Amino acid sequence: MQGARVLGAHHFAFVRESLLGLDLAEAFHRYLAWSETTTAVRHVQHRRDGLLGHIIDGL
Repeated sequence: MQGARVLGAHHFAFVRESLLGLDLAEAFHRYLAWSETTTAVRHVQHRRDGLLGHIIDGL
């Protein structure tokens, strides 16, 4: 599928921690900050929502 985003273990780990109620900013720094250009809270929330949507769409 062209344009499809490949999800890695770090994406699933980030979403898992957020669903478990752990600190979203800490999970972002642990799993995704190395590949992002900003750590703004709104960006982190948007990123989590987008990843969760991709995971749900794949079910």
